[in-house]
Amino acid sequence: MEAKRIAVFGASGFVGRHVVEKLIAEGHDVRSVARSASVSLDVAEADASALAKAIRGCDAVVNLVGIKREVGKQTFAALHVRFVDRLLEAMREVGVARLVHVSVVSARPDARNAYHDTKWQAEEHIRASGAEFTILRPGVIYGKGDDLLGHLTKMIRASGIFPIVGDGRGEQQPVDVIDVGTAVASSLRSPETRGKSYAIVGPSPLTLRAIVSTVADAFELPLRIVSTPIAFMRPAVHTMNAVMRNPLSTPAQLQMLIDGMTGDPEPMRRELGIDPQPFTVVRIRAVARDCPARLPFDLRLGRAKGETTAARLAALALVGVMVMNGVFLWQTSDTWSRLIGGIVSLGMLGVPNAWQNRRELFRIDAFDVAVGLATGLGLYGAARLVCELPVVASEAAKASAWRGDHSFGFLLVTMTMAVVSEELFWRGEITRLFAGATSQVNAVLIATVLFSIAHLGAGNWLLPVAGAAIVLVWGLLFVTTGSLVAPLISHFVFDVFAMLIAPLGAART
Repeated sequence: MEAKRIAVFGASGFVGRHVVEKLIAEGHDVRSVARSASVSLDVAEADASALAKAIRGCDAVVNLVGIKREVGKQTFAALHVRFVDRLLEAMREVGVARLVHVSVVSARPDARNAYHDTKWQAEEHIRASGAEFTILRPGVIYGKGDDLLGHLTKMIRASGIFPIVGDGRGEQQPVDVIDVGTAVASSLRSPETRGKSYAIVGPSPLTLRAIVSTVADAFELPLRIVSTPIAFMRPAVHTMNAVMRNPLSTPAQLQMLIDGMTGDPEPMRRELGIDPQPFTVVRIRAVARDCPARLPFDLRLGRAKGETTAARLAALALVGVMVMNGVFLWQTSDTWSRLIGGIVSLGMLGVPNAWQNRRELFRIDAFDVAVGLATGLGLYGAARLVCELPVVASEAAKASAWRGDHSFGFLLVTMTMAVVSEELFWRGEITRLFAGATSQVNAVLIATVLFSIAHLGAGNWLLPVAGAAIVLVWGLLFVTTGSLVAPLISHFVFDVFAMLIAPLGAART
């Protein structure tokens, strides 16, 4: 087929990047259209005239625009239906007849599920438009830079326990993104594909349980699959969507896991000439080799090997327990300075690693800052409620008394030093190193237990018990964000309120 000028909408997305690469490799002149592409355009806002300008002079259009989660003006109806209507109008205006539209294999009329319903509406509008269309309906897509492998691996790494939807028997046919790109190119090359729809899926159905096991085996991760009632999954997924920028799952994706995403690959084989890649351990490992970037939840920074790791962990744990208990048991009149001195000494052990990995450990992210502030205030609010209990209030008052007669300025400076030092030692060293040897949840739990043991000498049961519950939250913030920023901010906010602004010891007297 002779080279053509092709406008690709959604070119900057996961699938779009692969489609553009394939079309360029076949010699086509590709005009990438997206908010961050050679032709910058917000398709949610662009009218038919703006779309016509973007595709003028092109021989064909490829539409990859789609979302799995509604955010603001980017709704299913706006991007799946109204945009397609404006695009069809623009194509008629400039005389471009050829359209390859990428939908989804689960598209169907469904008043309860806007994702499936709007995908189906778009297909129906295209069929009735008079355009020379080909509709490609892929199943769940995996490959370099995807959501499937990335999110599955995050969840498995987090604890080694995977809460599967229902009994995990729902069937999927994962398709390699390279096969999707080939399907687009083949459709443009083959006149006989006009007016037809094709399922773009893997060679055979796999249960969700089998897919998760395959990913775990490919990355050599320990795995225990736990069946989870759908009634429990729905509120969890909705909560993730409400609080996370990039949730592990969306309500639309959850519904697709429940319903399954399967199709017949034979028309694709016969008419598009594609023999789809199987979803196997060997294939997933090959994809992983093409993804050099560290997975966001893999916190094995500067991990030492073998006995060196074990020896360093044992030494740090022993030093932490001995130093802190020694500080508490060494009686002086100035408890605050003694305590700060011990904490800062331990923090110094984490400075070399923190400096070496400063770009990751201290990566500034607006979301992490917000989470740190929110959790710090939330923990303080919860602590004040607990201090309504007289037995807790009396122990909190003892801890507040450690401030002695020091000035506010001295307390603020030394407390800041202590917060930074504790995060460098307990999260930046202890938790980080354990995360390189076991699952991240186990690492957080072990570090929390060590913290409790290190504070047994305080003569105050509140530190090893209630303090451990707070430290557990900071550990989880560290492993889920991959940075010390969120736990540092949360720790600082909590301590400023609990020790300086409105001491917990004054919650109830």
